[in-house]
Formats: sequence, C-alpha cells, structure tokens
Amino acid sequence: MIRLALIATLFVFAPLQGWADVYPLDTEAIGKAPKKHGVYRLYRQSELIYIGKAVAQSVTIHRQLGEHMRGDAGACTQSATHYNYEVRHNIVSMHRLYLEHYRATHGKLPKCNSPLQ
Repeated sequence: MIRLALIATLFVFAPLQGWADVYPLDTEAIGKAPKKHGVYRLYRQSELIYIGKAVAQSVTIHRQLGEHMRGDAGACTQSATHYNYEVRHNIVSMHRLYLEHYRATHGKLPKCNSPLQ
C-alpha cells in the first residue's frame, strides 16, 4: 500500500522537464524532441496508449518517437497522435513505477504495452 502511495505521489509531482507538455506526434515536433534518455508516453487523442523508455546507449527519446511514428514498433503505437516525455536518469525504475501506477488505477496496462514489460 505504501508503494502505491509513493507511485501516486510521483505522478502528481513528476512533471519536470517536458512531462506536463503534450506534443503532436509529427515530424516537426519529433525533430525538437530530446536526443537523451528518458521515459515517454504516447496518446491516441486523449487516451494514454503506451508508456515507453529510451535507455540503451544509442536509444534516445527522439529516436524512439521516430520509430513509433514510422510504424517500426508496430501498428498499435503508430496510431499515436501525441506524446510527452520526461528526461530521467533512473529510467528503468520510473518506467516500471509508471506502468504499475497505470495498472493499479485502470486494472490493466496501456493498450500498446505488453504484459512482459
């Protein structure tokens, strides 16, 4: 129960660098996305459909968003219309916390996230 309270607190106070802003998932906006590591979220209109991470050395938020827009990551995330992001250092643990919070709140993962994440 304490962990869920922590997750809820993190979601309330998480908006740091770009997290509160939402951008269209198009070539122009992706061109301005950071070439850094972090956590990002994809939306289809106002529905959150995917929570992703850019953590490997050559994998950046910018690169991941381009792959989703082109459909390289599958049709589900290619249907996204908007995104936001958070540049972080503790990417894996925050990604997991965001997924756990979503599951605790909605009873399932976002539509395009697989249960193995």
